[in-house]
Amino acid sequence: MAPFSQELEPPRNPVRFTNDAAGLCAAYLAYKASDLSRQIVPHSYCLLLLPEDMAQAVWPTLAAYDDFFDYFFMAKVGLKGLQGLLAAVERRTESGIAIAQHFGWSVLAPAIAQAYVKIKTVRANARNWLLKFPEHAITGLLPAALGKAGSARDTAVTVLRLLVAQGHTELIRQVAARYEQKAVNLAVQAMLDADPLDGYPAKISKAPGFWLPHLWPRPLLLDGTPLPNSALEHLGSMLRFPMTEGVYPGIEQVKAACQRESLAEFAWHVFQQWDYYAGVPAKESWAFTALGLLGTDETVRQLVPLIRTWPTEGLLARAQTGLDVLVRIGSNYALLQLNGIAQKVKSKPLQLAAQQKMQELADNAGLTADELAERITPDLGLDAAGGLMLDFGPRQFHIGFNELLKPVVYDSDGKRLADLPKPNGSDNEYRASEAQRQFKALKRDVKALADQTLKRLERAMCQQRRWEREIFESTLVQHPLLQHVVRRLVWAYSAGEHMQTFRVAEDLSYTDASDNTISLPATAVIVLAHPFNLVPAIVASLSQLFADYQLIQPFAQLSREVFRASNADAAVTEALNKAVPTNALRGLESRGWEKGNNFSGEIGSYRTQLSADCHAELHFEPPYSLAVADKTLRHQLDHLTLENKGQPVAAAQLDAIVLSELLRDLYHLNN
Repeated sequence: MAPFSQELEPPRNPVRFTNDAAGLCAAYLAYKASDLSRQIVPHSYCLLLLPEDMAQAVWPTLAAYDDFFDYFFMAKVGLKGLQGLLAAVERRTESGIAIAQHFGWSVLAPAIAQAYVKIKTVRANARNWLLKFPEHAITGLLPAALGKAGSARDTAVTVLRLLVAQGHTELIRQVAARYEQKAVNLAVQAMLDADPLDGYPAKISKAPGFWLPHLWPRPLLLDGTPLPNSALEHLGSMLRFPMTEGVYPGIEQVKAACQRESLAEFAWHVFQQWDYYAGVPAKESWAFTALGLLGTDETVRQLVPLIRTWPTEGLLARAQTGLDVLVRIGSNYALLQLNGIAQKVKSKPLQLAAQQKMQELADNAGLTADELAERITPDLGLDAAGGLMLDFGPRQFHIGFNELLKPVVYDSDGKRLADLPKPNGSDNEYRASEAQRQFKALKRDVKALADQTLKRLERAMCQQRRWEREIFESTLVQHPLLQHVVRRLVWAYSAGEHMQTFRVAEDLSYTDASDNTISLPATAVIVLAHPFNLVPAIVASLSQLFADYQLIQPFAQLSREVFRASNADAAVTEALNKAVPTNALRGLESRGWEKGNNFSGEIGSYRTQLSADCHAELHFEPPYSLAVADKTLRHQLDHLTLENKGQPVAAAQLDAIVLSELLRDLYHLNN
C-alpha cells in the first residue's frame, strides 16, 4: 500500500462544470429511462455539490421524479426550493406532502387539497398541512372555490368547509377582504351561508349496473311505508357522494325518517350485489362503505367474520376497509369487535391496522387504549342487576354469568340448568323462538367480549393501572356485564401509609377483608390488588371470605405466585437456565407474549409489553419453524432483552411487580 504522503494522480478525464442546467436535466431524464436507474441510485448529496444557481435550476425537474433529494436540498436552500417542492407535491404526492409540512406556501394548497380529497393514503398528512397553514390554504383555494363549477371548485369548497369546522370562518372572511371587491365578499358569505344539503358534487356519478334497488327489501319509513322508487334513486346518489369531510347531511335525514333495521338490511343487499355479483369494482366501493353509513350491530355480526377471513384469501386491503366501516358504524358493539381484531387475528397486518385505529380513537378521546375499551363495552341488553329474563310464555328463565362471563341459565325456582331448554307444547311459539334467538346472540356476543375483558383486567392488575372512584363505579361496578367479574376480584386504594383492600358485594356495596361494610373516600384512587403488595394474613382472610361465598376468581389473583428477588439480574439468569419444548414457548402466547420477528417462517424470540413503556424479548436457540412441527425439538433459553422507551435497561431497574410477573412467566415455561 502506498504511504499516505504520496500524492494522488489527477483524474485523466476531469469533470468540467459547464453550468448547463438544461443539459443536466436532459441527461437525468435519459438516465431515468435507462436500465441504469434500476442498478444505480444517485446519492442525495450530489445535488448539493452543484453551484447554487444551477442546483435551483435543475431542482424542479429532479424533484418531480425522485425523493432522494428532498430532505437534504430543502434543508439547505429553504424557500429558494419551493418550485421543486411544488413539483414533488404534484408528482410524488406522499413524499412531497411530507416535506411540505415545513413550508407554508399558498401555491401548494390546490395540490394538497386535491390529495386530501382523492388520495386516502396521504389524507392525514394533507389534512395536517391544511390545518397547520390555514391562511395559506384559504389564499390558495379561494379563487377555485368561487370559480366555475367542476372538481376544482368541489375540492376547494370541501377544504374550506373543513377549515370552517375547525374555527377559521373569520380568517376566510379576512382573506376574501384582501381582494377589496364587494362581489368577492358577497360570494364568500353566500358560500358560508349555504345550506349543507346544497353541498353535493357538481358531477354526480351514474348508478352502476348492479344497482337494482326495486328488487331488494326496501327501507321502511317509521310508519312502515316502503320508500318509493324515486326516493331509492336519491338515496343511491347520496351513497355515492364522497365522504372526505363527513357524511352528506341527506343521509342523516334518511336515517332519522326510516327504521334503522330496514336501512341496514337494504345496505347489506347493496354490499352483496357489489361483492358477489358485480366483481367488486374498485370505483364502486361506496357499495361497501355504505355499510358504515346505514349499518347496525347486526351488520357488524355479518361483516366481522368476513373481515377476519379476507386476508387469508389475499384480500387484506378489503379487510382494512372493513375496519373503516366498523369505525364509521361507531356503536359500542362495532368498536368492541374492532378491538377484538386488534387483540387477536391471524393476519398480523390487519391486527396492526386495527390497533392503530383503536389508538387513534383513544387519542381523540384523550384515553388509553384500555380505558377506551372499557368505555365501549356494550351492556348487551342486560338489566341493572346484570341479568336477562327470557320469556317462553308460561315459563321464564333468568340468565346470569359465571366467573368467565359465560351465560348461566336458571329456572323460575332459581335452579341452575345446563342450557336454555327447548320449547315444549305449552310454550308460546313466538316468544320461545324469540327468546332462543336472543340467547344465541347473547352467547355469541359475550364470547368476543369476555376474553378481551379478562385479559385487560389481568393486565391492569400486573401494571397497577389506576381508576378514579367515579370512573371505577361508572365503567366497572355499575356495568351490567362487567360487575359479574368485578365482584370476584380484590380491589384496593391508598389509605394513609397502607393499602385498604375491599371487594364489591352482591348488592354492589363495598366490604373489607372481614366482610364489614366500608365507604370509599370520594378521592379514592383504586387499583386491582396484586398479592405482591398484600401481607399473608390479608391474603388468607380474603381467600377464606371468597371460599365462604363460593366466589371463583376469573384469573389467579389471591392464589398468584409472587417472586421477590434480592438480585434481579441473577434471578432472571437462573430462570433462563433451561431448555424447553416448542409447545412450552407457544404457551407464552396465552400469557400475552407475541412471536418476535420471523425470517422465512422461523421463530427465534417472543416479545411482551411489561408496562406502558417497558418491553421484554426472550431469545432462544434453535428457532422453530411455523411450517414443520417437531415435538421432539427443545430450545435453550438464550437471553432476555429489556427496553424502556426504546432504551436498554437491566432487570434490577424494573418495578418490583413487573419483575415478579416476568419471573412468573419464565418459571412457568415447562421443562
